[in-house]
Amino acid sequence: MSREVKVGSATRDAGSAVAVKEINRHPKFVQNSKPEYDIAILRLKDDVKFTDSIKAIGLASTSPAVGTKGRVSGWGRKDDGVDSTTLRDVYVPVISNKDCQKYVDAEGITISNRTFCALETGKGPCQGDSGGPFAVDGKLAGIVSGGNECGDAKSPSQYTDIANKDIRDWIRGVNGF
Repeated sequence: MSREVKVGSATRDAGSAVAVKEINRHPKFVQNSKPEYDIAILRLKDDVKFTDSIKAIGLASTSPAVGTKGRVSGWGRKDDGVDSTTLRDVYVPVISNKDCQKYVDAEGITISNRTFCALETGKGPCQGDSGGPFAVDGKLAGIVSGGNECGDAKSPSQYTDIANKDIRDWIRGVNGF
């Protein structure tokens, strides 16, 4: 199955498609397990030309503090359960890992220092947003890993923490720097 990424548009039917050459998943990631090490780096077949509508994002050097609002964006489902045709975004605040653990204990999920959570009633990523960014001050702080219900007051969304040393070292190793 060939994969591609779309760049340069906030609507699904516009922009340019770039084929994926290689998918590098974190070697410690286990599907349907804890929401940690849930990260992959895609190598594209062709270079992407940066423009006003196509930009790179830097990586956050510190984990987002409790209360910090991050911008989550994605093409996931809307409230009506239909996949979005336009890129959507929302700002959600980080909660403590201790508070997050209380919410997810019943699901058998363990929140580690390689993850962080965000929660705000009526706001959050939905099905189809996994892999999307959690950006703070224009830097990538996290990657959407999981959550149960879109914006449910009792279901925090979980993110892979880009600033965690294990995650950061892996990114550097895959990218050769």
